[in-house]
Amino acid sequence: MLRKILMLVILVPLADICQAETTVSFAENNIRTNVGETFTANIVISNIAPTRGGGITLQFDPAVVSISDVAIDSNTWSFVSKVFGMESEASGVIDIWFASWNFVSGNVPVATVTFRSLDSGNVHLRLQEAEMNPFVDSDNQPLQVSFKKTVVHVRP
Repeated sequence: MLRKILMLVILVPLADICQAETTVSFAENNIRTNVGETFTANIVISNIAPTRGGGITLQFDPAVVSISDVAIDSNTWSFVSKVFGMESEASGVIDIWFASWNFVSGNVPVATVTFRSLDSGNVHLRLQEAEMNPFVDSDNQPLQVSFKKTVVHVRP
């Protein structure tokens, strides 16, 4: 009996360590562009447990880049997809919500964002979970998700 308890004490924490971290990020860590150019950046999810969707808030510096389009991957997120904040993107914040009828898991695309570089400088594209549309698992429990930023280097 003591042996079984010790095995549980050792193996349960190891299972958590071995499980891969779920991350939402841009496919590219660094993007280089010139003032006046248009460029795209793909948002992807890595290692996600079965989910039907969620929401992402994208923050950026509207003095350096603007967003002209957000194309949510309709092959993956076929139920409801919505982008909020495009009409007032001068705030530098938009929300991207997406959902699927079927559970989605693993490594999946979310959206392609089209930017236009307005001024030279470095801008951080920050992603975080949308407060009003969090990621949940198949039991409707919150998923632990980390979010990574990307740096855009805009040359004159």
